[in-house]
Amino acid sequence: MALYIKNVFKSQQKKIIARYIWMSKLTANCLPPLATTLTQPYIDLEKKFEEISKLKQNVDRRKLEIDPLKLKSLWDFLKYLELTKLQLEKRKTQIADNIKDLKKIGNDGEAKQEMEKLKIEGRIVREDLKTLMKAFWEVEEKVIMKGLSLPNELHKDTPDGEDKIVHQYKDRPIINQKYSHLDIGQKQNLIDYRDPSLCYLKSEAALFELATSSYFSEGLKADEYIPFSNPDFVRSLVVEGCGADHSDPNSIFTVLLPNEKVQPNYRLHLVGGASIYPFCAFHTKYTIGFSSLPLKYFTVGRQYKPTLQEQDDESSSGLFNLWQRTCVDMFALTADNYNEMMSIFGKTLNIVINLYEQLGHHFRVVYVNASSLECWECLRASIQMYSCHEQKYIEVGNISISDKYICQRLLMSYQMADKDDKSRFMKLVSGTIVDVPKLLGCLIEEQEDEDKKFPIPDFLVI
Repeated sequence: MALYIKNVFKSQQKKIIARYIWMSKLTANCLPPLATTLTQPYIDLEKKFEEISKLKQNVDRRKLEIDPLKLKSLWDFLKYLELTKLQLEKRKTQIADNIKDLKKIGNDGEAKQEMEKLKIEGRIVREDLKTLMKAFWEVEEKVIMKGLSLPNELHKDTPDGEDKIVHQYKDRPIINQKYSHLDIGQKQNLIDYRDPSLCYLKSEAALFELATSSYFSEGLKADEYIPFSNPDFVRSLVVEGCGADHSDPNSIFTVLLPNEKVQPNYRLHLVGGASIYPFCAFHTKYTIGFSSLPLKYFTVGRQYKPTLQEQDDESSSGLFNLWQRTCVDMFALTADNYNEMMSIFGKTLNIVINLYEQLGHHFRVVYVNASSLECWECLRASIQMYSCHEQKYIEVGNISISDKYICQRLLMSYQMADKDDKSRFMKLVSGTIVDVPKLLGCLIEEQEDEDKKFPIPDFLVI
């Protein structure tokens, strides 16, 4: 594996919102083609604010800096403005109709005087409506953009405080490894590491990368997962639709060219084919037939994500924090059926557990606590292996439930056989089955003799 992207892809520094264009403010005629494809995500704010205590509890459990009560107040003010707008529009129509009726009567003095009064009132109403609409658009924009930042509902199995261990294989290795995987890897000519942006896997480590990817791929194929090929780039709207902040340079790469003049909606982001974003981009604003569900895909490829590295902080370097990683990713869509979604989640997790057990090394599966989840996640099962050098668990894989959160924002839907039946939003289960560099780093550190050649399990040999 080779990685060198530092001088090609730079993280975006200027904060720009790839907003979901709200059609009351802009018409389709003045929007670029890409923007018009994602104009109205389904966000039921009315329902969320009806259960304000539930929303506040969700935000508190996730420890987010969002004030649901303040947002609800803004929402109520928006509804008041909308009601006033409707009243003004109704009065405007009434005035126009009255003027038409007076014109039919004739041009007598009394009718002419009444028409002048109505015309003056009509101008006042139009000015009031113009002023109100300006305020309405500003408040609407604030409400919608803040509404888009609201998190997904938490699953009932998501714990608070500490992560919940749901499975453990073997006992944790009792090895006080004074050498890191980088020390051992470089000594055995397995790793050529410069920094998080540039790393090469060599000899047995390179073979391990190929063999591990193939091993987990075959495991998913056996469960009828379909191999899929994804692009490495997506647009800002897709990133935002997935609940991520595309303007955060610490979470995503943005392609910036010299003197670039590109609308925010058109910005490209380097995310890698083995990530949730290109899967979602493929299904954005796409309706499929019910008979095709569930859809289960997997892909082998790269994930790109910037990582923060403190100076002289050894724990933030190495294979655990690369900007580019080889991964096996899964993506499953089901009908709007909770039991079917949980069945996919449970069955896939059991398959992955069996695959890891065959490796013969200690690992555990935990349900991640609410404050550590991404805003789009309801529940995350984290597969973790122990770093004997850093003396902590490292996530080497995960499977997450997002339910309908992303599907509603990106209009991913299905329809029953009846053509007259309305579209329904699908449910989504996704995850990184294995992060190869992290797995490799943990296995290297389990070697008690740093001079002993790194062994590749027989069934992984290709």
